[in-house]
Parts: sequence; C-alpha cells; structure tokens
Amino acid sequence: YTISVVALGDGETTTDSEVATIKAVPTGDTTTTYTFSDYAAGTQYAEGEVHKLDEVLTITTTQCHFTTQLRIYSSDAHNGYAIGKLADGNVIKSLGFNAGNKVDTLNVYGSTDGTNWTLVSGVSITSTSYNDYTVDFGDTNYTSFKLDVDGGNQIRLQSLTLTYIPSAE
Repeated sequence: YTISVVALGDGETTTDSEVATIKAVPTGDTTTTYTFSDYAAGTQYAEGEVHKLDEVLTITTTQCHFTTQLRIYSSDAHNGYAIGKLADGNVIKSLGFNAGNKVDTLNVYGSTDGTNWTLVSGVSITSTSYNDYTVDFGDTNYTSFKLDVDGGNQIRLQSLTLTYIPSAE
C-alpha cells in the first residue's frame, strides 16, 4: 500500500518532489476460506500437483485427490499429504477445516522453510459426518503447513480456513 500525502493551503500547488510518500502496513490478521469445490480438479494420486488458490496460498498434493474435496489418503498403496505454502512474508496464525468421511487423525505440521516440519497438532476426526476443526499455530512464524492422515483411512476436507498475518510488503 502506498499513500501520498501533501498539505496545501488555499490556492497552493505542488510538484511531485514535494509529496511525501508513506508506506502503509496492514495491521491485524486476515482470514480467508477456501472451498475446494470452487477450484479446478486435479488428478487422483498425482505426485507434486500444484494448485494456486490465490495470491496468498498454494497447495501441492502428493498421492491425494484435489477435487470437490481435498482427499488425503493413508494406505499401503497411497500414503498422501498436502502442503500449503503462503506467499513470502505471510505467517500462519490458525488453520481451520471442515473434514469428515472416516474416523482417523489428521496431522497438521508447520514449517518456516517448507522442508523441516514440526507437528502442531494431531486432530481427531471423530465422525464420518463433516465437522469444523481449528488448529492454532500460536506465535510460531510458520509460513507453510502440511496435512497427512495418521491411520489407514481417507480424510476429506470440504474447505480450509486460513488466518494469517499479512506480509508488510
């Protein structure tokens, strides 16, 4: 954001060299909900399939299915995961999702570099019905998240809600 400010009296004019430019930095958190049915479907079980959801979030899936839902598989044949990466300078505060299909644990990891992962929470999906869940990332400065399923089931996410601190750039 750029704001140009100049104070003029009645009848005064100015040149560009007399204008002060101030950089406005966004304050507070921003929350965006992504409904997977709003995006183009991918290929089932693809490796490293990239889905740019907007200017802030890109999700890369491996052994998953990005369709009307994000389907994360956990089996001997398909051990999938999804990685979400925020644009440079944005920091995750919390991650919410509407999930169901099978009873299992959805592991949520955070990373500052997209390579080294720390478990933030193992979320118990307790019903085959779809319910809302939220994971608070606290003051971790994580810029990426990873989702995988702990047991041998498939968990489906209908939507994902990302709360983040926007970049100052």
